[in-house]
Amino acid sequence: EAVIVSQVTQLNGCRPKRPDIQPGLAFHYEPPSFLQYQTELLQWVLRTVCTTPFYIEYDGSVALPAAIKELRLNIAGNEYQMGIGGLHSREQQAMYHTANGFTIYDRDVTSYYPQLILNSGMYPAQLGQNFLRVYQRIVSRRVEAKAHGDKVTADSLKITANGTFGKLGSPFSDMYSPHQMIQVTVTGQLSILMLIERLQIAGIQVVSANTDGITIFCPDVLKPVYLATVAQWERDTNLTTEEAVYAALYSRDVNN
Repeated sequence: EAVIVSQVTQLNGCRPKRPDIQPGLAFHYEPPSFLQYQTELLQWVLRTVCTTPFYIEYDGSVALPAAIKELRLNIAGNEYQMGIGGLHSREQQAMYHTANGFTIYDRDVTSYYPQLILNSGMYPAQLGQNFLRVYQRIVSRRVEAKAHGDKVTADSLKITANGTFGKLGSPFSDMYSPHQMIQVTVTGQLSILMLIERLQIAGIQVVSANTDGITIFCPDVLKPVYLATVAQWERDTNLTTEEAVYAALYSRDVNN
């Protein structure tokens, strides 16, 4: 926060004033145009999310509305739950092996929430558009450092980039912008659900999802379909993903 606010202050010529947002203020999520679903279930989920109001709590935080919190989305036998922070699957005691014509692929979105902030073009009103200039430099430096194996720089800038998202929801921060925080986190979850839906329709099983990525159990004969589906999703969302191949996956639950 200190780094970003300091640089924005230099560009703006004045220090931003923390907004006074009153408890009880209601607002709605506004979906980006690329969010398109093929199944009735997820079309209904999108309508539910868009028509459900979010409220500023007495402490300045944003609570997840009950209508969204209580959703249990069963997609091809796997259950998913939305939250303020991210999407989670609800598998338990799962076991998969790369063998017998199947491979386990993990796909994580690169700098997911930071990139969604930049893609949306939204910024805390009190910081102005110079926030995007400063933030873009930080995220770009982090991605470049990671690509060149500079782990120290990449990991330190990851804290700055990802910490910014958290500050959007903090009423004690000069970057406080709760509406933008919800835009980012809900868009992130709905986008992952869009990728899950596309893979399942293609006959590729998604076995786990956790905030910024998914794990799939893919028949080797469908690898070209898997790659094409992910590539199309990346083009539609203007995001990129990183792949890891697992020899095996053993899960007590999604976090273990």
